[in-house]
Amino acid sequence: MRQNYELYLPSGRLIWSANPPAFPHRALSAPEQDLLVADFEEFMSPPRVGALWISTADPDADSQTLLTQHHPIEAAGGLVQNPSGDVLLIHRLGHWDLPKGKLEDGEHPEDAALREVEEECGLSGLQLIRALPKTWHTYIQDGHWRVKTTHWYHLFTADPRTPQPQESEGIDRVEWMAEAELLNHLPEAWPAIRALLEQFLDEAE
Repeated sequence: MRQNYELYLPSGRLIWSANPPAFPHRALSAPEQDLLVADFEEFMSPPRVGALWISTADPDADSQTLLTQHHPIEAAGGLVQNPSGDVLLIHRLGHWDLPKGKLEDGEHPEDAALREVEEECGLSGLQLIRALPKTWHTYIQDGHWRVKTTHWYHLFTADPRTPQPQESEGIDRVEWMAEAELLNHLPEAWPAIRALLEQFLDEAE
């Protein structure tokens, strides 16, 4: 069981934890927690801001109650490295991101991650190294809040071709980045992506 589960909101985070910080932190009250589970749409009106902590003895079970009931969407993506150890990033909607996309009907997340990297970046010969932590984030679609679970995988390719952005998906750039350049661009990444990359780089040291 992991200690914390984080759901990224447009301007904040919900964090389920068995050991929240003593101070300072913003903890959800009991009525707020009840509303969170009963009516997420109302809970998010107006949208919540900042880090909001939920103290629970079982972060796994309590977080999944919310993450699986509000218009859930599953996606998968890859953190891809080449023989030089560079990381593949895409630029979309003004942010640096990792290639990812929704699962097709009956598709396994591993297969979806490989397919999305091939489609969005024009690379092949991808090898699966290991699974990485999942991420969860919210957004509005068709007037409703959606909760997206993204399965992440560490992938490798020795494909020597220059990556090509899938412009039909709104991707305007695809670049291999060494660690120093990657760190410089982290502030321009989505928060969930930034956290995933930071954890990956920390574990690699």
